[in-house]
Amino acid sequence: MTLIKSFLHGQFCWAELVAHNSREAIAFYRTVLGWSTADLDESCDDHLPHIQFERNGQPVAGLIQMADELRQAKLPSVWNTYVCVDDLDQSLAKTEQLGGKVTCPAMDAGEHGRIGFVASPAGSVLGLWQRGVHGGQVVQAEVNSVCWNELTTKDAAADKAFYGALLNWSFEPYEESPTPYDVIKSTSAEQLGGIMQMSPEWGDVPSHWTVYFQVDAVDAVAASCQRCGGSLVVAPFDTPVGRIAVLADDQGAGFNIIRMEPTAT
Repeated sequence: MTLIKSFLHGQFCWAELVAHNSREAIAFYRTVLGWSTADLDESCDDHLPHIQFERNGQPVAGLIQMADELRQAKLPSVWNTYVCVDDLDQSLAKTEQLGGKVTCPAMDAGEHGRIGFVASPAGSVLGLWQRGVHGGQVVQAEVNSVCWNELTTKDAAADKAFYGALLNWSFEPYEESPTPYDVIKSTSAEQLGGIMQMSPEWGDVPSHWTVYFQVDAVDAVAASCQRCGGSLVVAPFDTPVGRIAVLADDQGAGFNIIRMEPTAT
């Protein structure tokens, strides 16, 4: 298992579940993905408990209990994607200059870092993370950890222009995709994620980010998800990069799982 020591500006660094019921979420992911948990015990501006999901004692993702007022407003449980930035305040200011919106201003996460959320011109919401003592997901692209982050958008051209300028991303068309798809790369040419243009068949579904977890057996994990009260949104299917399924946990938070083909890793 390769451990990540640090992330650079523009790299995906963390995924966090905002759940209606954190105890139920812990039980679900402990069974479905084999994660253990640890309290971060941090003093955050939101004054909410933060939990760390772990694999073999190393951080793979986060969990936060949704605030009461958001649950009462019937906001759904959701997985949020975070990207590392060198200067959060500067990135939030640049967001406005590029035609995006700051949906959540800078917040302190104790000694662990600072976070904020931005929305692109096409409406996709992304978390920005300025590192403190907590660097992010030390384990990624391993079994039962984050391996890919994907933006499905109603306006891929607008989102590429926005995120490219904000995060120094470049984009490379993926020719094997049946729909328009671009691989996201950092200045070091590392593959970080992808952007897919929505077709009319998506209907009223808004632009959104999705997190992928790598697994050994897609069908078995999908079945476990259903046994634990989750749902199968899209049944397992094969792609050039691996076998994929689209799932939702027992509180409705969506995520994807994939068993990568050896040539795709």
